[in-house]
Amino acid sequence: MPRPKKTASADCWPNASCGASSACRAADKAARAAAIDAAAFDLKAVNPNMRTTQDNRTPAEILDTIERHGQAVGEALARLRGLMDASSMAG
Repeated sequence: MPRPKKTASADCWPNASCGASSACRAADKAARAAAIDAAAFDLKAVNPNMRTTQDNRTPAEILDTIERHGQAVGEALARLRGLMDASSMAG
């Protein structure tokens, strides 16, 4: 005799005499509704008209860019430190 299909609830079988058949049916209905909602409604915030861009740089070019940005950050930090030293001496 083939086993009946399991419903959404892991402990419930259709026509089971577990005493919680209404809970089993409710869980099955909720699972079916969730599956329909997931299939029918896509509510992601995505712009369908946006053009995608692809980064075609080589790994070496990416490393060069990181190095340049690191140098710029280092220069900015040195300038800020100089300004802080100047203001602490004045005050």
